[in-house]
Amino acid sequence: MKLIIPAAGIGIRLAGSMDNPFPKLLIPLQGRPLISHLLRIASCVGSFSDVVLILGPEYERVTETVRDLASGVNWASKTTITCIRNRKYSETNSIYSVWLAREFLQGDVVLHDGDVLITPSAFKRLVSSASGNDASTLIDTSTPVPMEETKIRMSQDRIIAFNESIASDAAKGRYVGVTRFTPTTSTLLKQQINSLVQQGDVKVYYTKAIDRLTADINLKPVWTDEASWLEIDTLEDLRAAGNRARQIIDEIRSENQGTPANFVVRVDS
Repeated sequence: MKLIIPAAGIGIRLAGSMDNPFPKLLIPLQGRPLISHLLRIASCVGSFSDVVLILGPEYERVTETVRDLASGVNWASKTTITCIRNRKYSETNSIYSVWLAREFLQGDVVLHDGDVLITPSAFKRLVSSASGNDASTLIDTSTPVPMEETKIRMSQDRIIAFNESIASDAAKGRYVGVTRFTPTTSTLLKQQINSLVQQGDVKVYYTKAIDRLTADINLKPVWTDEASWLEIDTLEDLRAAGNRARQIIDEIRSENQGTPANFVVRVDS
């Protein structure tokens, strides 16, 4: 299984301006950078052959941090951590970052937003939920759904729309930021992302490709609640993160058995 984390955003709502981009993976949370928690959670959830980070602002600083962390996180199976540089981070969005990692969009794949933490138990439920022609996505129903967030509409037990334009009062829930694809559905996702990028649609979120897939695949919700996840998109999110961050981090397995990951740095040309 592969874990792809698009994290090349500017972080303007944290930094305050375009002139001072902030890499979200370095946000300090409970004494560790956010990327440390992401790697530790992933290492105790499943066997990932590859963990792929697509990075933007302060690329060298982030890769050095990841390199240092990679030696302290052990994995149950042979794992390679690859950092890919998105040089066009200021003029593109997450769909372009995922496109840069397109060689990894095959087989079993998890797409995981770089500013989101989820509990290992929620992650495990997601990983075990998809098979065949299915894909599964974490959906929260416990809080009001902001208009600007990706939301879902359902028909019976299937997601039939997955986008920001769904009216909040018509939405069944909001996207948490983590989706799991099977070999069949990751191939279809890759095709959609290639199509959008080739037509120049590089300033959209990768969720546009998922929305286009809802007509062709069974996209299933995996329901979660507010206590199971945390997004840090603004300074207000960061200030309010305390208790929920502790709950999530406390679930991380204390025993870290296995072997350290290989580490690869790759620069987009």
